[in-house]
Amino acid sequence: MGCRFSALITLTAAFLWSADNIARAEIIHKTVERAYRVHGKSARDVAAYMRDRPFRGDNGPAIANIRARYSYDFKTKKDRNSCRAGRFRLRVNFTMTLPQATQQASFDRKTKRRWKSLQGFIRRHEGVHKKIYLSCARQMEREVKKLRLKVCQSLNREIGRIVREGKKACEDKQRAFDRRELRRLTNHGFFKQARAERDRNRRKLTAGAQRDDHGRLLFYVSE
Repeated sequence: MGCRFSALITLTAAFLWSADNIARAEIIHKTVERAYRVHGKSARDVAAYMRDRPFRGDNGPAIANIRARYSYDFKTKKDRNSCRAGRFRLRVNFTMTLPQATQQASFDRKTKRRWKSLQGFIRRHEGVHKKIYLSCARQMEREVKKLRLKVCQSLNREIGRIVREGKKACEDKQRAFDRRELRRLTNHGFFKQARAERDRNRRKLTAGAQRDDHGRLLFYVSE
């Protein structure tokens, strides 16, 4: 996909305490931002590039993406009749990939304005995905804090199960959010402009073109 740039955006630690201040939990997350470089000197060309050479997201072709990678550690605490995770630290490493127009200097004023608007929309969209991931992480943390097992050797296995099931449930929430947002994305002004430019180009290509007896063009217009 060409060269990318990476920048450390944020490193935040949140300390969450149980009601009785006995079990301490910590969720640490950081975000690395990368570029999905797209080419084209017009809205139509950029949209066509993203259609033909999309970013390979977790759920198929995409124009942006955020990936979450989880890791954790804990200390085993043994009470009289049970075993628990005395300190559970969950880390979430995010990689956020956003589109970057490589030929933005060639855009006219309207295209620049709508491209910046689209970038803002996409950044906010991926930001919501991040909030969903962190909400899911807090839910995992709450479930881990409630764990009480008779055998300490089972603690790591049970925490692993909670994290796996939490990740799966979280991805279902992410896909549902994407489905709700799809219409807003496709109706964004940048893509409306791209479709209008495409249609104008088609009319130019087909003006005065030779047609058959049924009025159909004698050549195929792909754009």
